[in-house]
Amino acid sequence: MVFDPNCELCPLCKGATNVCLPGGQRVDTDRPPKLMVVVDYPSVSEDGNGDSFSDQPLLDKLLFEILEIPIEDIYFTYLAKCRPVGTLSSSANFVVCRDNYLMEEIRLVDPQCILLVGADVAECILKKSLKSLRGSVHEWMDRSVIATFSPNMGRKDPSILTSIAE
Repeated sequence: MVFDPNCELCPLCKGATNVCLPGGQRVDTDRPPKLMVVVDYPSVSEDGNGDSFSDQPLLDKLLFEILEIPIEDIYFTYLAKCRPVGTLSSSANFVVCRDNYLMEEIRLVDPQCILLVGADVAECILKKSLKSLRGSVHEWMDRSVIATFSPNMGRKDPSILTSIAE
């Protein structure tokens, strides 16, 4: 997958420290991941240091501790490849990254299932509210897709991670 650090397809590139952060697997493996996890956009830390998915402690806890999914079975990616800064809205630019990067990632990674994390991601991909999508499996691009709330909702109440996992 080619990510373009000089991408200028949407306004998000103007404020990001690291433009077009790539997705990727956490551990090198010869077999394709079973699950693609799509979150909205890089965190401040990830944008600042250019290290994709280095600052996702609650997502890590959800996937690895609560659901006990092996790290090599997961490919992580962002819907918006740049962090929105100031008044820039990521959701207004999700479609650009979806059409120019995410669709190609899905074809190349070929996951069995896609986990959409957060309301903006779910609504951009499946075109329905997260409330109507949660708790069931959907089909998109010939893949099983599951949508759930962002684990960041668990910052105030870590016990919510179990209900998000369910």
